[in-house]
Amino acid sequence: MPEVTIRMHTSDKPWITQKIKAQIKARKKAYCRGDKSKYDQLCKKVSKLIRNAKQSFYHTEGRDLRQKDPAKWYKTVYTLLGAETNHNSLQTPSNEDLSKVAENLQTAFTNPWKDINVDLPDINEVNHLLKDTPPPLPSLGQVRSCLKHLNPKKATGIDKIPAWFLKHYCDDCTLDEVVANGALSNMQESTNQVMNWANDNKMMVNPKKTKDMWISFSQSSSEPPPIQTDGIEIERVNSFKLLGVWVQNDLKWNTHVCKITKRANKLLFLLRECRKSFLPPEIGLLTYTSKIRPILEYASPVWGGIPKYLEAEIERVQQRSLRILGFEKDTLPTLKERRDKATCNGLKRIVEVQKNPCNRFLSGNKNHTYELRRTRDSTPRQLSKTHRHSTSFIPRACRLTNS
Repeated sequence: MPEVTIRMHTSDKPWITQKIKAQIKARKKAYCRGDKSKYDQLCKKVSKLIRNAKQSFYHTEGRDLRQKDPAKWYKTVYTLLGAETNHNSLQTPSNEDLSKVAENLQTAFTNPWKDINVDLPDINEVNHLLKDTPPPLPSLGQVRSCLKHLNPKKATGIDKIPAWFLKHYCDDCTLDEVVANGALSNMQESTNQVMNWANDNKMMVNPKKTKDMWISFSQSSSEPPPIQTDGIEIERVNSFKLLGVWVQNDLKWNTHVCKITKRANKLLFLLRECRKSFLPPEIGLLTYTSKIRPILEYASPVWGGIPKYLEAEIERVQQRSLRILGFEKDTLPTLKERRDKATCNGLKRIVEVQKNPCNRFLSGNKNHTYELRRTRDSTPRQLSKTHRHSTSFIPRACRLTNS
């Protein structure tokens, strides 16, 4: 039988065939020649071949893994949709193969010196040359340099300390204070204390990444002077990202909603890829619920009291996703229903734990010796003087739980 040479790369997708590679090569030649009609024809042909190859690969390799190996099935689906960025090899070698490779390498490296006899000295002869002193301690600069070059995605070593913990052991620090009308701010003194603590513990604070935000709804109060660290003035902003949530100085959520919808819309190509590859509809639905919807629901109990126009902007992302997959609008519960449910569950967890610090914001029910016409609420009602307070987490959660 004649031998055929097939070139494969570790970055090749598992569904790529030699026919697809040949058509891609022909498409590249047509582009170099400037033959636009031939190039457009080959582009359509390559796209069709890739769609059919993905569909065939899922039915032969991935469909049966959903019950046998769910983790591998998820990985296969995300690879088909292009959601995975890591390029894995075509076949992972087993431990036996790696052992054979190690033995062959050891034999190859030691073979040139197999006929050389080396007289090793006795330990007593060189004992006086050994220094009975502890090893030198590394300097702070050497430790900082090693931590800087750590890969946070690398696996944990034998010390059981993750690399991301060593590199980001002191990442974020937030200071806040309430300044009464006519009083002076003490934020500069608090900042100086943090700087002194960082200097005592051999750490550095980056002034460029430090932000200052002033929240006030009083027309008579004036802003305090800018805060400085080591002679550098900290930038005062109108919004900033705190633990994944964008906070504004007017306590509105327009910036946060704009950011999450923009990020979710960028991932809609995964659903279009699923539709173009003729994969089962449930795979597209799973991709939406696991990759896109969590972005729209992150910390939703905190910012769930948004106005109607922002709710509609978020709902449009889900409706657009269902329309791409060919589902009806009522296939999934609305995001507002899920936010309200998450808010009630959050309040329930707070009430169940007596030591939860949020319990101090809950005013207790009044005990009466007489019967009331209205049924007693399961959670105490929170009185709000402003609409801003009524849409915050605690009052809204109590209202939703009682209803």
